[in-house]
Amino acid sequence: MKILLVVATLLVGCAPSHEGTTTQGTTWVQLKAWSGDGIMRTDTFSVGSERRIDWDSSPEEVAGVLQIYVYDATPEGGAFVGAAANTQKAGPGTSFQHRPGPYYLEIHAAYLRWKVEIQELR
Repeated sequence: MKILLVVATLLVGCAPSHEGTTTQGTTWVQLKAWSGDGIMRTDTFSVGSERRIDWDSSPEEVAGVLQIYVYDATPEGGAFVGAAANTQKAGPGTSFQHRPGPYYLEIHAAYLRWKVEIQELR
């Protein structure tokens, strides 16, 4: 039986990422971070025009699933924005989003421990 983990995010991508300076002299700055081993709905966060969602996961005893979903958090919002992650592979990943505003994530995981960060380019 598979257990599904859904993580909501604002970013879509697949390369591992770490905080650091970009080639234009700007830096990725962490805005929020969460960790866990099951399902979580995050608090609301606001982001500017360039942001990324970084995640990392480690397996428990069997293969797992990690899903990150991003939702609009405006007063009239609640709409699904997109999936930042949907993977059965443990390890790091990154998703990028280019639309400012308030958002929240839903993170779903089965048989994985996970860490998720929201970073903004400043």
